[in-house]
Amino acid sequence: FWVYSFSQGNKRNRAIAVIYACLSLILLMGSRSATAILTAVFLFFILGFSVAYKRIFRTVIGPLLSSLFLFTFFICLIPIFYLGLDFILSMPELIGKDLTFSGRTDLWVTIFDEVKTHLLYGSGFGGFWVVGSAPIESLYNIHIWLPNQAHLGYLDTINETGIIGFVIMAIMVVYYFINLSKFEGSHFWKWFVIAALVLNLMESCLMSYSRSITSTFFIYSYLALFCETMKRSEEQY
Repeated sequence: FWVYSFSQGNKRNRAIAVIYACLSLILLMGSRSATAILTAVFLFFILGFSVAYKRIFRTVIGPLLSSLFLFTFFICLIPIFYLGLDFILSMPELIGKDLTFSGRTDLWVTIFDEVKTHLLYGSGFGGFWVVGSAPIESLYNIHIWLPNQAHLGYLDTINETGIIGFVIMAIMVVYYFINLSKFEGSHFWKWFVIAALVLNLMESCLMSYSRSITSTFFIYSYLALFCETMKRSEEQY
């Protein structure tokens, strides 16, 4: 919101936006949440690339864009080849995680074994993480830290709604971005959709009734694009 206010507002609103920006960054770093920090970094990277593409790449570079990506790719490979495997293995430690991402990878293996038992239809929406159920009791015998989600939302989606539900969700997301690419002008609410999709890689926060805040933002932000598209279509006719 403060990025949007800074780009659209007057001097007073921009000053307020800067203050809120500083407070947001302080709270972000103070949370010490690797998930939140990585999501913020990813969103700022997309924002920076989007601005650069509109103002520089699209109007200036043209064919040189491919060369730039190739150059960047090989530059990124240099430290990997130079420092070897130890460099790759130490990368999670930079954000306070180990190679299992705080036990997440072991949990994923266990839940994936559960997914295989009902791969097509799933266990039912909200039907797996039920305290006292046989699958959860079995899982808690293995993972004594008592997880209440897979910490990978897409895996939870497959587990609860099966391949059928996951494919429907994937089609919905692809359809959104196809329409977004055709949308003329900027669409602020897309950032909430992107943020939800990124967060869902590290937490089960999308399409989950028990974590409704992110899901609610995702659904309304998703619908905002189509409402604005319909409004513009009606104005043209």
